[in-house]
Amino acid sequence: MALFWDKPVLSLVKTYNDWFKDGQGIEDLEKVLNQPKKNKNNILYWYLTHYIIFEKDFYKEDFLYNYLKEKFEEYKNEGITFEFFNKVNDIDDITKYTINFIKDYYVNIRKEKLKKCIENIKQIFVKSLKKIKFLVYAIIKISKIYVRII
Repeated sequence: MALFWDKPVLSLVKTYNDWFKDGQGIEDLEKVLNQPKKNKNNILYWYLTHYIIFEKDFYKEDFLYNYLKEKFEEYKNEGITFEFFNKVNDIDDITKYTINFIKDYYVNIRKEKLKKCIENIKQIFVKSLKKIKFLVYAIIKISKIYVRII
């Protein structure tokens, strides 16, 4: 997320975040805050296209099996190097997928809010109908009593 929002990264663990961190440990905080911001778009691009596997990928026929088989073979032959992660997705596909996912998410939220609103209106309408029914019933009773009196 720090890469996505273009924020500096202060790593609190050793070695794991070396490839994208701006500083190591709390003692580097002042240095990190005072240094010019680094453009890490290339790192973010690689991370999105080579490392992350999106939900949509799991629906591709035999994707997970083939992916894991390939990674296991590469690990046996060469270990884990930077080249271990080959390109999984194209950045344009990821962008479209992400935008559509977010649009669908918010459309569904709007639909749910609309359903709740309609349900509330129905409940109010039913209560009003019950009141009207009671009033009509009362008017009829009063009318019958009035007719008897006359």
